[in-house]
Amino acid sequence: FNEYEESDTQRVIREELSKLLEQYQTVLRLRYFENKTLEAIGTVIHVNKGSVQQIEHRALRELRKSKVLSQMYGDFKRH
Repeated sequence: FNEYEESDTQRVIREELSKLLEQYQTVLRLRYFENKTLEAIGTVIHVNKGSVQQIEHRALRELRKSKVLSQMYGDFKRH
């Protein structure tokens, strides 16, 4: 049994995403909510695939710092 309801989880994720830089938000939204490829995201934000990968990595690193998400899912930082 998970102490958080799905709607609560979605709300918390949206709130935590909203704290990120706009470019980070855009890349994560396109990648994980709209299932876009790195190339497609690059076209939208006018950068190459490698730059999208760097932005995605930085955005996920920032998201992993979220204390709220850590409480919900445990420590999900890479070791």
